[in-house]
Parts: sequence; structure tokens; C-alpha cells
Amino acid sequence: IRSNYITQGYPEGYAQEYLNYPISETDSFFRRTDFLQMEEGDRKARKTYYASIDLAISTEDKRSYTSITVGGVDENGLLNIVDQRRKRIDGKDIIDELFDVYDIWKPEEFIVEKGGLELALGPFVRDEMSKRNKWINFHLYPRVSDKRKMARSIQARMRQGGVRFDMTAPWYPTLEEEMLRFDRGTYDDQVDSMAGLGLRLDKFQPAQTDAEIDNEQWEEEVYSTMTGNPLMSAGRSNVTGY
Repeated sequence: IRSNYITQGYPEGYAQEYLNYPISETDSFFRRTDFLQMEEGDRKARKTYYASIDLAISTEDKRSYTSITVGGVDENGLLNIVDQRRKRIDGKDIIDELFDVYDIWKPEEFIVEKGGLELALGPFVRDEMSKRNKWINFHLYPRVSDKRKMARSIQARMRQGGVRFDMTAPWYPTLEEEMLRFDRGTYDDQVDSMAGLGLRLDKFQPAQTDAEIDNEQWEEEVYSTMTGNPLMSAGRSNVTGY
């Protein structure tokens, strides 16, 4: 039946009529082949973590979810999606969720739409950071009304094989299904938080390599054991200290 639809030049007909999909996978914005699994090496690789948030304050039924996506960039520049949270929660619970992500992953940045954070949670987040003595680094981006345009960067990175997913995690099936149905599905909150990571991909710093860490540790040892020897003082003057 699927072959017949394709022969007729109407591949999306099979998805719509028989799979209850609003769009054919061959024509979808994200394709199933774009989703690559994290291998054992990806899991063990050292990573620098970033979190992206799509806020939804209302807890009413059939409204949007708050979505938080956590990605780790390894030393090869690959983005590994390691955590995804999709919940219909109020402002207080959102703040608790942010700090839970902070405690577990220690992201370098939390990426969030400027208006959403400032209008909805800004003062409460700042107050909570002061109370907990935990200081979250937010990167705010301006509102992008065209969701497809916003998601182009992460789409391109996925299609080039630059994104890996923890497919063993319980949150993964819902994430994949939502992304495959974008932008014809009911919800797109997880796509929006994935897109937030894509907007900052060119600014992300990859994790340090073992060689870089060893060199950094060696330099720290040299500076901490200065004896006045020109080699050990890295060219500093014994008189001025410069």
C-alpha cells in the first residue's frame, strides 16, 4: 500500500491514512535517519554541558509543556542529548526543575527566550539564586516567531551526523515522535528547546582533551613550585614578579 502511494506521487497519503501521521517521514522536517544513537565512546567522552529551556507557565490541560533539553559537547564537537524534561508545571516547579538540572549537569549556560524568562520568572529566579547561593548563567535570545527557521540550525547539525541521542532513556521515544511530526503535530515544545541549543551551537566550547588537561595541570604545578630558576619562573623577573 505504501509503495502504491509513492508511485502515485503522494507518499504522505500513507502516513496520513494508515499511520495517523500528519506528514510523511520522507517529507518531514526531521527524518528518522537524522537520529543517531550515543555509543559507548560517546557516553564516556568528557563533555561541556548546556541546557535549553522552552517555558510554559500555564498548567491547564491541552496547553504547552515546559521543556528542558540538556546537551553535552564532547572534544570532537559532537552534541550529545543526555537529558530531556517535558512537564506541565507552574512557575515554582519550573524553578525547582532548573536548579535540579543545574545540580546534576552543571551547564555552562541555560539558553532561554528573553521575554519568557524576564516576564514570567526573572525576579523569582534571581531571588532563588541568592537564597541557594547557586548562580545560573542565562543566555537570552530574542523571540523567533518562525519555528521552522529557528529549528534550521539543529536540523542541519543532525542531518550532518553531529548530534547523538541517549536512546535508552525513558524520555527519548516522546522526543523523537514529537520531532518527527514537527510542525504538523499537536506539540512542539521539545523541538523549541532543541532549537535553542541549535541557535548557540557555533558558540559552544567543546570539552577539553586529555592532552589539554594534562598541559594545564603541568602549568599549574610549574607556577605553584617557582624557585627563582628562570625555567621554572616562566620568564618572570625575581625582582618585579612580572
